[in-house]
Amino acid sequence: MNSVHYNIEDYRVITAPETAYYISEFISEAEEKAILSNIYASPKPKWTQLSNRRLQNWGGIPHTNGMIAETIPHWLDKYLEKIHRLNVMDGKRPNHVLVNEYLPGQGIMPHVDGSLFYPTITTISAGSHIVLNFLEPADDNTINRTPVFSFLLEPRSLLILQDRLYTHYLHCIEELKEDLLDGSIVNINMCSDKYVRNATRGLVVGVYQNKNKFELTPIGEEINQKCGDKITQHLNNISGELQLGKAFSLTDVLPEYSAIAITSFGPKDACYNSLEILDESRENIRWGVGAGVKLLKYRGCGVIEVDPAHAPDAAAEAAELAAWKFDRFKTTGSRKAACQVKLYGNEGKELWTLGSIQGEAQNWARYLSDMPANKMTPVDLAQAAIDVLCPLGVTVEAHDREWIEAQRMRAFLAVAQGSCDTPMFLECTYRAAASDAPTAAPVLLAAKGVTFDSGGLCLKDCEMMMHNRGSMAGAAVVLAAMKVIAKLKLPINVSAVIPICENMVSGQCMKVGDVVRALNGMSIQVGK
Repeated sequence: MNSVHYNIEDYRVITAPETAYYISEFISEAEEKAILSNIYASPKPKWTQLSNRRLQNWGGIPHTNGMIAETIPHWLDKYLEKIHRLNVMDGKRPNHVLVNEYLPGQGIMPHVDGSLFYPTITTISAGSHIVLNFLEPADDNTINRTPVFSFLLEPRSLLILQDRLYTHYLHCIEELKEDLLDGSIVNINMCSDKYVRNATRGLVVGVYQNKNKFELTPIGEEINQKCGDKITQHLNNISGELQLGKAFSLTDVLPEYSAIAITSFGPKDACYNSLEILDESRENIRWGVGAGVKLLKYRGCGVIEVDPAHAPDAAAEAAELAAWKFDRFKTTGSRKAACQVKLYGNEGKELWTLGSIQGEAQNWARYLSDMPANKMTPVDLAQAAIDVLCPLGVTVEAHDREWIEAQRMRAFLAVAQGSCDTPMFLECTYRAAASDAPTAAPVLLAAKGVTFDSGGLCLKDCEMMMHNRGSMAGAAVVLAAMKVIAKLKLPINVSAVIPICENMVSGQCMKVGDVVRALNGMSIQVGK
């Protein structure tokens, strides 16, 4: 059995109105097959046939006045123990299992479960996915048939419901042969790629604001006309609550979009700030688009179209940065689907492409910096540079320890000598200056590439040690800059030099007070 330790709070469905937890791959495929095999191997009297489904009870038959407990077979009991270890039932162990079989086209009417299931319900799904809808009971004891939110239950997943999800809302399964994955599914961003990728489309629409007055962008006006002024109605309702860097989503605007994010682009007359050396108009677009894309990504949109306003390149850069996430080492089941960002319409395509290239390069730098130190050693970083930059026309020379020693880079070697991983020295060269100046002096970029910096004998603070793989962020940024320069084919000459090593504590590491000689001939005494 999968013995993974779960921190249950990491699996809270924070978009649900009440307490719910969702674990995408709670059991393995082998465990799923074993469960289904045992269910269908059970004797026929174990099944109870209802009009719209059939079911099995294990652990006793529920009655109005309670339940007489029965022994639960081992093939089921081990999963109850696994749920018990999550500690979601106030220390009590689950003691009853209800197996519901739903064939395609079968479902169950809106209802509230009986008191025997109070206050926590856990559901393991097997065989197929299903959508569980939740409805708000009307004041006149009737039922509003429109779900207010839903959960997608994937095969092998675990759903845990508590609080008013149990006592207030009714839940049901529609009698459908094919489920529609729309914006009402609150755990969509926690589901695997198979169910999420491109399942929902979103749109980011910008609005300029000056105090409490709003003005839609041209694309915003277009969308607003298509939906019968719904956007302006919502803007009037929120008054001055929309701020730069904030966004809110609408799900009832256009059928082709599961959600539309309305985001602030700040004042329309924003201009260049000479004190900050910043074009605030473009920066506001970055803030606004980033907030909108993050919101729609959080809602599980697989494709997000973006209103570029007056700065498509700034919008594209922000969209790429907001859509990116680091999930290199997550299992497929727990990995959230990546979303694709696109330009809305055709206007500004060239600038959008420019911004996308810049955003993608920054995300590569983030990827290199976020990689664990054992997966991004000096050799690994050098190889990553070769793999990405060489196909773009950049010459990359990766020098090893022997070459570094021949150059007498003693200070660099002193930092590296405490680690078993060999140091590397990268030289990256890009030559594309104009034909009339082919030998023009290059722009020189230099950066530190310490893939893990323990501090050596002067150990750094333990609480911050987790982040010390980031000491090679400078190297990552320089490599990303070389990538952008090469992809844009800029007519300049650029050279980059990057020493790469680990600074580790060991019997071989440099000591406080040691004197080493730098490449320029200067002697350096090692301090703390």
